[in-house]
Amino acid sequence: METKKSASPSIITIATQKGGVGKTSLTVNLAEGFASLDKKVLVLDLDYQGDASDWFGAADAIEDSRRSTTWGLVKGKKIPDLRVSTNIPNVDVIGSDLSLNYAIQKYNGQQEQFNVVKRILECKEKDEYDIILIDTHPSLDPLLTSALNYSHYYLVPMFPEKHPFKGLEYLMRIVASVKSTQNPMLFFLGVVITKYKKKSKSHNDYLEVIKEHTRDSGIELIEPFIRDTDAMASAAGAQTPIGRYFSDLPVKSKDNADSDYKKLAENLLTHLKGRRMGRPQKVLDPARIKVMNEKARGDEFADSFGSFCF
Repeated sequence: METKKSASPSIITIATQKGGVGKTSLTVNLAEGFASLDKKVLVLDLDYQGDASDWFGAADAIEDSRRSTTWGLVKGKKIPDLRVSTNIPNVDVIGSDLSLNYAIQKYNGQQEQFNVVKRILECKEKDEYDIILIDTHPSLDPLLTSALNYSHYYLVPMFPEKHPFKGLEYLMRIVASVKSTQNPMLFFLGVVITKYKKKSKSHNDYLEVIKEHTRDSGIELIEPFIRDTDAMASAAGAQTPIGRYFSDLPVKSKDNADSDYKKLAENLLTHLKGRRMGRPQKVLDPARIKVMNEKARGDEFADSFGSFCF
């Protein structure tokens, strides 16, 4: 099937300052979800652990051909020199490996360290894609700032367990700086709940807390919630998104997470339609996120992380 291409892609950074919340799972499976809707997708892996590259089964090809973000940074290579086809039709990936962690140190203190994504994506081949998803590392480094500088949107995965808001204040401070100095059109699409166990009382209790605080702070909680599944690890081991994993099984089976990701992709497209290049949005005050944590202090949801200020 021929893919319909937009005049220019929507660029979405998947970001969080907390590990273990399913960030790479969201990136990889959302890419497949968009592709299933006949969208051409490019995944830019900015996590030097290279998990997204490995999940797509592209790690070896990236290493053997020197097609990686490191070569984009050090040698000025762009999309045509770096992209690798994946096992999912309509999805390409620009991969990463540990060398990126060392390469970025070379530019420490230089403005160039905040322009890695621009160096790679700023070319006419970018417009071959409808969606560009950027997977980032859960740490404060120039690569995250570089991604936010060049993106139109950002999306935050959140896990419904203890300290769900941990790291969100940090991210909001980074975003506030980026919007005021580099990218005023950067738009917060919202929070995606991942690894949700529908029958878990604790998950439902924490979900109510998340709903309350996001509503009070004007943060959109995007549905559907991504349900937890034991098959996710198997899909990652098989180096394929979960939808493709189940379609390849001899005995066909359905998995809730697969349908959740596809529905999420469909819902997100309604946010992008006609507004693909981002749009003005009031900066979310990081102090509001800090208040979320302070409100809960002293009970089972307490989290003193938010008391730390830059």
